[in-house]
Amino acid sequence: MAMQDHKIFVDGMTCTNCSLSVRKKLEKSGFSKVSVNLANGETRFSSEGEIDLQAICQEIDNIGYSARIEEAQSVRQNPLILRFFIALPFTLVLLVHMFLPMDHWLNNPLLQLGLATPVMVIGWMQFGKGAISSVKNRMANMDVLILSGATAAYFYSIYGSFFIEGNSHQYLFFETAATIISLVMVGNLIEHYSVQKTSSAIDALKGIQAKEAKILRGGKVISIDLHQVMVGDTMYVNSGDHIPCDGEVIEGTGSINESMITGESFPVFKEPGKNLMSGTLVSDGNFQVRVSQVGHDSTLSKIIKLMEDAQGEQAPIQALADKVSGIFVPVVIGLALITYILNYWVFNIGLEDSIMRSIAVLVISCPCALGLATPTAVVVGIGKAAKAGILIKSAKVLETFAKVNNIIFDKTGTLTNGQFVIQSYEVFKYDRVQTDSIIYTLEQHSSHPLAKAMVSLLDGAHIDYSIDEFKEIKGIGIYGMDPDGNRYSFGSFRLLKDSREDDENYHLFLMENNTCIARIQLKDDIKSHAKEMLGYLKEKSVNSFILSGDQESKVAELSRALGISHYEAQLSPQNKLDFIKLYKQNGITAMVGDGINDAPALTLSDVAISFKQATDIAVHSADIILLQENELDSLTQAHHISRLTLKTIKQNLFWAFSYNLIAIPMAAMGMIEPMAAALFMAFSDVVVVGNSLLLKIKK
Repeated sequence: MAMQDHKIFVDGMTCTNCSLSVRKKLEKSGFSKVSVNLANGETRFSSEGEIDLQAICQEIDNIGYSARIEEAQSVRQNPLILRFFIALPFTLVLLVHMFLPMDHWLNNPLLQLGLATPVMVIGWMQFGKGAISSVKNRMANMDVLILSGATAAYFYSIYGSFFIEGNSHQYLFFETAATIISLVMVGNLIEHYSVQKTSSAIDALKGIQAKEAKILRGGKVISIDLHQVMVGDTMYVNSGDHIPCDGEVIEGTGSINESMITGESFPVFKEPGKNLMSGTLVSDGNFQVRVSQVGHDSTLSKIIKLMEDAQGEQAPIQALADKVSGIFVPVVIGLALITYILNYWVFNIGLEDSIMRSIAVLVISCPCALGLATPTAVVVGIGKAAKAGILIKSAKVLETFAKVNNIIFDKTGTLTNGQFVIQSYEVFKYDRVQTDSIIYTLEQHSSHPLAKAMVSLLDGAHIDYSIDEFKEIKGIGIYGMDPDGNRYSFGSFRLLKDSREDDENYHLFLMENNTCIARIQLKDDIKSHAKEMLGYLKEKSVNSFILSGDQESKVAELSRALGISHYEAQLSPQNKLDFIKLYKQNGITAMVGDGINDAPALTLSDVAISFKQATDIAVHSADIILLQENELDSLTQAHHISRLTLKTIKQNLFWAFSYNLIAIPMAAMGMIEPMAAALFMAFSDVVVVGNSLLLKIKK
């Protein structure tokens, strides 16, 4: 049975332990490929066949969280806000008593019990279900620490005030219990809204998705829901419209703003025969468009899906944080008990101070920052890349590309424009018209950049020529046969059996029954920003190589022009694979390519990079897709963003680890009160999320 992918959203997760609990629950239920994104609650998993998602959401609800299907997102109200504003006034009144004389009426134990109890009830409503469920699942989460600290302060105050004779005021810590709960809810609220901002790139893309399309039906143009549009429909778009579906212009001219998809700031002129992408904006003009892709197959939907997948995947660097968080809560509870024993029984600290120090240890120990360190940075980094017209398919790719040691480039269409002009054309048997026709007929059935260039150059100059039984061999050329049994082939010098003088100066050869009947020399310019990009890589100590199937002289000439000392020419796809294996032995290796012959090497490389106009197979093999017209400038940006994101993750993890290493001993020694501990705990989350958000404004 085929595997089905599913997605739900889970609210109420406050730390890595929470996400681990959800993941463990889904895995116990028999699901595979479970991915839980703590930053935005998005949870993905796979199953055999169809399932009842609502029933799965109920199972997640039963372990203390709130799960929902995506469509229900807009109608669910977060109860945290209401609970916080109910608890706040009680907490503020309790805090006032600390500044009043002992005989003031606010210091009455019964009154303080009455003020603290509603806050404790709210605390148990907010954190209790999650704490109990996590303990049942043997994955104690942050809720356990919060409730342990607040409940200990609450019942200690009751016991001291009403069951011990003497000065009951020394046992009044009701305000501590209430403040812990209120401050943690403040931190959760700040964290909730901060994390929402990290996902703004996806939200922005979803915001430009059209809900309706103007379609020609029954001789009339009518507006219909987007899901009713079919491939082949005639769609009308006018100035100011966001294009609902992918399609080809059949009538009309104008300019399209593609910046929201490609990052390209200048409008792109479109005319009949040109393709339009869903989500882009008609700056000027009116178009009739033949719909080619709808629904999940449209460009915009694919980009959103890629970004959601990438943001939901766990980066390798997160593994250490997950291991620590998995054992964190039990260790902290143990440390709190040790703190009490050492303070009270060994160092003879008073009962009151010993208990308060133990409570402070419970409250200040926050695994939330550890859990947020990686996903928040990844979400912002991938979103920043998308706004620049760079699609990064996973968090793992982002981290790997930041550490890359070698980048290997194909030549034609990668470092050069692939927009060729014919510099020299020699025919040896037929006239130019018949030769053009043979080449045109063959190249129509190839997707190589050179083939596309030849079709464009010869379009309109050909006559009908009957050739069939086409076969393309990667790195060599394309073959076909006419009705008389003549075998034609057109491609690289590898087709030659016997070479003529100066054949090395020509790029393409037309063969009839193994005899060369024409040869063509093309001119191809170096892409803009190529030199700047290679200079940047050299500055970052990244080695650059060229692997090309082209002739030695052509590759050597390009290498000299770009200052690349390491290159290999006249390579087959298998040769490229062998070199990729060799380079990978010396470090992380990325490959940049755009043709069918590059696909195997792209697949084998650690990071595969391709362009939006590349062949479908190259794009599907790619981990990073560059959508801008200036692809090589985008490559520089992609590497820089990857490095910045990895640096941010490391900073976040450093803060999260060092915070706990410093804060826990300070709390154990009585240097931090429980209320201050709750404030510092919330502050640690804000620091991590805030540092991730700084990625948005970094150049």
